[in-house]
Amino acid sequence: MLATACFDNVVRLFSLHVESGADESGAGLVKEVHFKQSLFGHPSGVWAVCWSPDGSLLASAGFDNLVRLWKMGGHRARERFAPATGHTGAICSMAFSPDGKSLASASCDGTTRIWALREAATANESG
Repeated sequence: MLATACFDNVVRLFSLHVESGADESGAGLVKEVHFKQSLFGHPSGVWAVCWSPDGSLLASAGFDNLVRLWKMGGHRARERFAPATGHTGAICSMAFSPDGKSLASASCDGTTRIWALREAATANESG
């Protein structure tokens, strides 16, 4: 699954069909791309998206200064948590920790925030 961020306020999901047999680098050639879903919720442009290590969560953020988390269910996504707040400027970059238990977001306000992710609650700032 591929996610794209766009300045039209929408995150889009695509499925990729990779040619069987990879080259020596382990990479395969993408043969087909199929649109799957549009994710709405950002009132302004989306600047960054990233997948959790296990692919179960997608984080999106942008000019609304919010981090939104989307839960994958099969080949569909739905917003899982209330948006995480705290930045005062656009969020331009995000990354999940290797264990998927936290998410870092970097903002044009000059701050980086680390969010502890809990299964049944919203993303909360941990420090």
